Amino acid sequence: MQFSIRTKFIAAVLVCVAIIALAGMQQLNRLTKQAFEREIHNRTEIVAAFGEATQTYVNQTLRPATQERTDDFILEAMSAPYATRRLFEIFNQAIPDYRYRPPTLHPPNPVDLADAFAADIIPRLKIAPSLSEISGHPKKEGAEQFYFAKPIVVKAARLQCHCRPRGAPAALRDYHRPSSRHPHTE
Repeated sequence: MQFSIRTKFIAAVLVCVAIIALAGMQQLNRLTKQAFEREIHNRTEIVAAFGEATQTYVNQTLRPATQERTDDFILEAMSAPYATRRLFEIFNQAIPDYRYRPPTLHPPNPVDLADAFAADIIPRLKIAPSLSEISGHPKKEGAEQFYFAKPIVVKAARLQCHCRPRGAPAALRDYHRPSSRHPHTE
């Protein structure tokens, strides 16, 4: 079967248009995915900054103001991790898609115990102190989820509450005592 030059030309143009359209769709898909990832990362940084701001507020404002008024340790006003966790529990009722969770390998509260995924990330952050964050999107529970991890450095002054039960305020020991959650024994 012999095709006319016109038919060959039209076929060649259609093949070129199809190739260009396919390449354009792939490029558009790549750019859309990059924009989506940037947006997720930016929103996650905002949520993480809110958590850090809460901790800073408790440490620099709320705890000192409470200590000026009482010698008692008031968990809700003086424990930055407790206050942050409670605020995010309320936050997650309104926006359940974001989860702020500062996991650790040896937490006083089992809520903060690192799962297998976090337990793999924590050593990577410890090994490379210059690493300011790790992020990615593994499949978890059958769905792709984005995670954003930053190291949390505990200052030596905080260790009075987080090290040994004897050095912790009585209210904090009482909070952990019902389930023997404090990781250290004396």
